[in-house]
Amino acid sequence: MDSPMETHMTSEQARIRNAEILKSFRRMTEYAEQQKIRLVLIAGDLFDRERITKRTVEGVLDAVRSTPQIDYLYVRGNHDDKTHAFVDQDIPQNFIISRQDLKAPALSFRETFKRLLVSCTN
Repeated sequence: MDSPMETHMTSEQARIRNAEILKSFRRMTEYAEQQKIRLVLIAGDLFDRERITKRTVEGVLDAVRSTPQIDYLYVRGNHDDKTHAFVDQDIPQNFIISRQDLKAPALSFRETFKRLLVSCTN
């Protein structure tokens, strides 16, 4: 998200495309809720660059907050490490970040998967 998309788009086209991508994230959370999904895995590189707009961060967190019955496991990728997008944010309990360096319910990979196995077998 928030990619500059400078290679093949004008800045206006990139702005529109980034808004569409954020809307797709929201629609994915709604679909997961409708299908009674218990876990969504975000497998790295949610963001594309260091500078993320407040609108994007709030949009992601609002979508997660709107589906508290779903756990979101966010495994940050190499682009995400640079963003610090969620620093100083109120992280929802259902948004599990796989690293220890943020104010979030962060767990090691081993503890994360133990938690997931327990929740999926209940």
